[in-house]
Amino acid sequence: MTLEYQMFQNIHPGRLWLLQPLTILLLLASDRRAAALPKAVVKLEPPWTHVLQEDYVTLRCQGAHTPGNNSAQWFHNGSSIPTQVQASYRFKAKRDDSGKYRCQTGQTSLSDPVYLGVLSVLIEEEGYKATNRQLSTKEAEGTTS
Repeated sequence: MTLEYQMFQNIHPGRLWLLQPLTILLLLASDRRAAALPKAVVKLEPPWTHVLQEDYVTLRCQGAHTPGNNSAQWFHNGSSIPTQVQASYRFKAKRDDSGKYRCQTGQTSLSDPVYLGVLSVLIEEEGYKATNRQLSTKEAEGTTS
């Protein structure tokens, strides 16, 4: 018998049924606190949803952090990325990096998903070959046609 049960029986004998609604209310209140956390936001740098293979991409998890702890939990296509714990990380894009990214910090709820598509492009036209790097540079300058 728990101490709370004994105290309740001493104060309100025969009214054990009151504990059940009280427990439910306490559980609902704790769920509301979790839901009240601000949502983290994933930012892509460069801010494109599609990048070329071999391009560098930086993902940033924006949101409140616990003082002295700037870590974040990252997810790719619903699976945790245990090797990435920093709020920001940079990588060279590969085809299998395509998908949805989400993050969460100690003071935020899980972010909405952000999609990143990694494209592999080689164009041959009239003897001209454009590499991924050349296309990426033209896209950054806004000169692709």
